[in-house]
Amino acid sequence: MRIYDQIERRIAIDKGWSGDRKFKLITNQGESYLLRISPEEKWERLLDSFSKMQWLAEQGIPMCRPVEIGRCEAAAIEGDERT
Repeated sequence: MRIYDQIERRIAIDKGWSGDRKFKLITNQGESYLLRISPEEKWERLLDSFSKMQWLAEQGIPMCRPVEIGRCEAAAIEGDERT
């Protein structure tokens, strides 16, 4: 089952410099994830960054673990709360 299908709460994050829309997602299992929604024109760069982050995580570098990357037709997600 995809992580997105297990979301119980969405909290919009109004911080950061990237301009991406960001959300803290909490699953029905109590796990927390960061969802970043970026413009389509960033796709190739994001794929490259994601791949490098996966490699660094495999080397044991302490960091946020990259879990999943993908595309969506429309970014129609709103936060239940705001930070």
